Amino acid sequence: MVKPKLTGVDSDGNPYVVTADTALQDPKNMRRATLKNVDADLTQKGGKWTTIIAPNGWMDADAKFVRLTGAVSVFTDDGFEMHTTLANVDMARGTAVGPNFVWGHGPQGKFYANHFRIARLGSACMHGPKTAHAAKSAKPTKQMTTKSVLPVCAALPAGQVAQKQKPMIYLIGNVHMTLYPQKSAKKAKKAKKA
Repeated sequence: MVKPKLTGVDSDGNPYVVTADTALQDPKNMRRATLKNVDADLTQKGGKWTTIIAPNGWMDADAKFVRLTGAVSVFTDDGFEMHTTLANVDMARGTAVGPNFVWGHGPQGKFYANHFRIARLGSACMHGPKTAHAAKSAKPTKQMTTKSVLPVCAALPAGQVAQKQKPMIYLIGNVHMTLYPQKSAKKAKKAKKA
């Protein structure tokens, strides 16, 4: 097939579109195909979007599942960009999991980690699990140091609650982040000097 396109909605009614340059259908199951130059777009009801592109992929249209391989790139409308070599996308749930090393950047800084997960969740930025990285005053425990999970998300203004449909990016495993200096911190320093 040339220029195949799969469209649908996930379990919450959010639309998705998967396109490719070519698809070679599985002769035993015509709803499965090997894809070349894949583009998977997931859109949330509030207008938020995530795009994942890769040179190679495999799709099961009945299961609403896409496996992307090669130089996989993930982009979000919040300004995040991630790169990895494998992403498993569950179009029905609107989630993506990357079990391989991931690196990228966003509005807050640069990062890399052992793997990642993108999911539609609530306010994980505000109420996420305490980890060795997130809680300086906590004494490290085996659970904290062996598996750290950090959400990567923009800070919310005071009093604002995170929306359920906002895609959350979780960095998992050995996580390293380099944060960019905040503009408000620079303004505060200038005000103190004056």
